Amino acid sequence: MLKPARMKKFNVLLLSSDIQSMLDSFKDEPLLEFRKVDTTLKGISSFDASEREKFVSYHLIRARKVVSFLRAYSKEPTLGEKIKSFFFVDGEPKFEHISQSELKRQINSFLEPLFNRVEVMEQRLKDISEKKSALAKEKEILNAIARLEVEPNLISRYGPFEIIVGQIAPEFEDEFVEILNSTEYARLLKIVGSEEKTVLFLIDVDAYNLIFPKLRKIGFERLVFSKADLRPSDAIRGIEKEISCLEKEKEKIIKECRLLEKKFLGKVLVLQEMLEIEKAKEKALQLFGRTENTTLFEAFVPAELESRFMQKLNKATKGRFYVEKASFSEEEAPVMLKHNSYFKNYEFLLKLYGLPEYNSIDPTVFIGILYPILFGLAFSDVGYGIVFLAAMLIIRFTYAKRSFSMQCLSNVLIHGAVTTILFGFIFGGFFGDLGGESMKKLAIIDLFSKAPSGQSYALLFIGSMWAVGLLHLNFAILLGLIEDIRKKNYKMALADKMVYFVLETGLAFYAASFLFPSIQALQLGGIFLIITALALLFASSGPLGLMKITGFLGNVLSYSRIMVLSISTFAIAMSINILAQLLFAVPIFGLALGIIFLVFGHFANLLFNVLSSFIHPLRLHFVEFFSFFYSGNGKEFKPFYFPRKITEKKEV
Repeated sequence: MLKPARMKKFNVLLLSSDIQSMLDSFKDEPLLEFRKVDTTLKGISSFDASEREKFVSYHLIRARKVVSFLRAYSKEPTLGEKIKSFFFVDGEPKFEHISQSELKRQINSFLEPLFNRVEVMEQRLKDISEKKSALAKEKEILNAIARLEVEPNLISRYGPFEIIVGQIAPEFEDEFVEILNSTEYARLLKIVGSEEKTVLFLIDVDAYNLIFPKLRKIGFERLVFSKADLRPSDAIRGIEKEISCLEKEKEKIIKECRLLEKKFLGKVLVLQEMLEIEKAKEKALQLFGRTENTTLFEAFVPAELESRFMQKLNKATKGRFYVEKASFSEEEAPVMLKHNSYFKNYEFLLKLYGLPEYNSIDPTVFIGILYPILFGLAFSDVGYGIVFLAAMLIIRFTYAKRSFSMQCLSNVLIHGAVTTILFGFIFGGFFGDLGGESMKKLAIIDLFSKAPSGQSYALLFIGSMWAVGLLHLNFAILLGLIEDIRKKNYKMALADKMVYFVLETGLAFYAASFLFPSIQALQLGGIFLIITALALLFASSGPLGLMKITGFLGNVLSYSRIMVLSISTFAIAMSINILAQLLFAVPIFGLALGIIFLVFGHFANLLFNVLSSFIHPLRLHFVEFFSFFYSGNGKEFKPFYFPRKITEKKEV
């Protein structure tokens, strides 16, 4: 649990005739990760793109296009269906796996004709859309001409002169008039409209060519239309009728599309998934090497799965293979984390930063222990915790089923909600002080009161967080020390890790000398250790090395943010309650206003503090804790594995 899973690397030689059965055997179980074979070795060549790969890629594109088209024009779900799909995630229906020969037959007899049919429908829908856009533009032009109250047939050329209609933005009206007035060969006839100005003017053809660049700069758009022989109102009615006919044709095509989706989508999805599996197999082949009759591949396998790997390999090839273990470097090895169901949720958080290097320390367990505690301390309110827990439980067993990552995140937040309730009882917070005296009686610690010793509980809280931070960081330094020693980086271990223990021990001895003044060796030993630590820092990093002390102190103080968040949760909630009480005093509507303010105020405070309580404990791990031992440069184990969503293969 404290290190990634052990890996083994194998070189395997098998007959080329057994390649497909071997790939079929491994694709349904995450057992091995293929690596590129060195094809520069004598007698070994790489696999080129085969006709089979081209066939698979070509038809996979077609299958995806059919699925995309059918879903794009599927029936829009109702609000009730959308809500149901959000909360109740039904898996895709499962269909029986089909053989490769059946896959090829169905591609030729079913997918190809359906694809051609879809292409025709798609092109017709595209033509309809373009035609509607052109008609809408023409209708817009005719509406503009109708506003001018001019017969369309008058807007034409008369010898050297031409009557032109166009549009400009209102803010350029004055500039437009000024441009026309700048030439004696143009005259403004009419200008109408408010949001967009429609203009009609007479101009010499040659003069128009001279001033057109100026008009274009101010956004002038000339309106050209084809129905000059009709009145605008008659032409508009004709266009609207034509658009209506196009709409009916579009609805007919969409209705046909929905029928195709209902009847054939499941079958197409089966073909798509099968083609994706075949493509994954062909892609894996690009990593293999080959000779005339044999194939060579390299693979990393988790050590605990070695026997399963050998068993499946033996079955797929009927014993016709040769395998040998190969050596590998830590930099080359992939990383697979191995934890129980609880800590596996926190792998999700660790991956946000990066995976550990192979054979290095895996901090997932440490995150899983401390993170929910820090989350609960930062939130610490029974009321908010109960609401948040209920919401996360609903999401966990509904929407979060969509993916494993969502399940992990919701589980982490559920753990945080539980600790929030726990620390809420300890500190006596129920939506701030909404619980009144009853919650205070249950509380173990009232942060706004004093301890029996006379000290403020708030100060004791912040001191406790500094102590937690000091222990947490010292543990990180210890882990870093172990890593440096393992890597035989003794200079770094002494000057960058051990030096903190020396310094802290020296400070502890020096402080103890004030409690036990008769033991002079404590003070002398403390001074000696402090000077030694400072000398080590100076020797390793020069004068800037001494800045590491202030950096370490700053890291310790960062843990006080948890206390600040805890108190701010209570303080903001208490302020909401006070303001709500003032609203309750308002005549007639006071009760309703107060309740609405309480609900929305506490909801906003809940959201804000969930975000803060999630981010800040994560930051303490990523920035402060990891800085002493963790790099996050590991390469994830990516097995040759295709999780089926649509099809299922029954074991024989």
